[in-house]
Amino acid sequence: MGIDATHFILSVEETLDVEIPDNDWWQFVTVGDLCDYIVQKTPGADPAKVFETVRRIAANAFSLDPEHVQPTARWIEDLKVD
Repeated sequence: MGIDATHFILSVEETLDVEIPDNDWWQFVTVGDLCDYIVQKTPGADPAKVFETVRRIAANAFSLDPEHVQPTARWIEDLKVD
């Protein structure tokens, strides 16, 4: 895992106040998979706000166009993040 990915993970956990075990990160094929997981683990979380936060953090961490960070975007195949 690269520095950008580590920064992304730490930023998501800190910003959204959620702890995601290392083993769980590998199950997220799409941006939506991650957002759904966070919403399930965070009572009262607003799915739209979770998505916008993940989008912003991903765009910053991986130098992505935020418009490309969509719920159906696959991390590796579409966004070229691994």
